[in-house]
Amino acid sequence: MKLFAAILVPLMIGAFTVVTTLQDSNSTRYQREADLTRMERQGQLQGAAEKCQNIADLAKLHEQQDYNDRAAKELHMQNVYDAYMRDLTSIILKLNINLTSSELLFVQSRTLSVLDQIDLKRKWYLIKFLYDSELLYVRDAGYRFVDLGGADLSNVRF
Repeated sequence: MKLFAAILVPLMIGAFTVVTTLQDSNSTRYQREADLTRMERQGQLQGAAEKCQNIADLAKLHEQQDYNDRAAKELHMQNVYDAYMRDLTSIILKLNINLTSSELLFVQSRTLSVLDQIDLKRKWYLIKFLYDSELLYVRDAGYRFVDLGGADLSNVRF
């Protein structure tokens, strides 16, 4: 019995050590699996966040491009309108207000061309300018006027 008791104590210590080691090993494995799962989930969330950020960046880029396009179109229309006004002002300011055939043809073709390139607000100002300059109606017999037949003046409110 003494022999059995002497062998039993180291055997119990060995069994306790093996069981504790197995439990620690299982605990470590579960912890490692949990860490891997957490890292994978964190990677997925980070990928989703980056994707959302990329989508937001693209939307912002498209918005900026649209703004730039509108600004460029606005600038082009203003430049066309300004050039038209410079051209016509030199013709209208001369002393003899009755236009020659070539001047009338120039004004008419230039006006029709410009009307196709500008927005409604500028069309209204252009027509008002021609009207105030007495170029849109017959004032006297033999007076020449600008014919706007063929010009798209739809949606222009006078």
